[in-house]
Amino acid sequence: MDMDAHLVMVAQTVAAILTCLAVWYVYHLMTVVPQMGPLPFGDLLIAYKYGYLGRTPCHRLGYIRNCFPWKNLVKFCYSGPKTNRVEFAHGAILTDAVSPDLLARLSELGVSIHKTPPISHALYVSYPVVRWLPFTSFFAIRLAYPKLDAYIQKYNLCAYPVMEIYTWTTATILMPLTKQDEFVVPEAERVVFGKNPSAMLTGVKNLSLPPPMTTYVPKKIPVNSSVKSGASSRSVTKMTTRSSVRATKG
Repeated sequence: MDMDAHLVMVAQTVAAILTCLAVWYVYHLMTVVPQMGPLPFGDLLIAYKYGYLGRTPCHRLGYIRNCFPWKNLVKFCYSGPKTNRVEFAHGAILTDAVSPDLLARLSELGVSIHKTPPISHALYVSYPVVRWLPFTSFFAIRLAYPKLDAYIQKYNLCAYPVMEIYTWTTATILMPLTKQDEFVVPEAERVVFGKNPSAMLTGVKNLSLPPPMTTYVPKKIPVNSSVKSGASSRSVTKMTTRSSVRATKG
């Protein structure tokens, strides 16, 4: 009888401790606020797979986690709240130097590779998580996006793409504010470089895209050139636009 009472007391103590930890964790999650500034991440070498929500043959993040079990994970999201088609890239952050052996292994796994610049200025929130407890990451994501969206709406920011970086103890949800195009993998260039407003998280209600940059290069006309009577001389210009260059590349 004494043994049963002792076990009940131990169970109640453990339950009380777990309840206190859960309350502290939820309270801590609720008090996290978005911040702006640099993050302690250098340039990222990422092995990733690209996919579409609901149309991918396998769960990309699970596949990446199985291929790189001890690596920090990252997710790029290239679709904003105005679209029903969610496009993303799930990847692992590599710490190894690029070598022929590494490239051969990545090719066998069917993943691509992309390198980003250092995250020098971004809007972000960071939450404590336990990697082997998926519900902690779920709560972090559910709380992070409304806070970031409210911050963007308040200060009229244009931030993209959305990145989720998972270590063993933290989940950081961020959006770069500088060098944003360098965080776009080749598969997503069609969405982002095509100036699709639904791919950008923006606080501007009526998003007006800037006109393409135009460079005029006037053709030089010799001073001694004779102009026939009755004929009008025209200066020939060459116009090169950034959008046309991207269109030819795409």
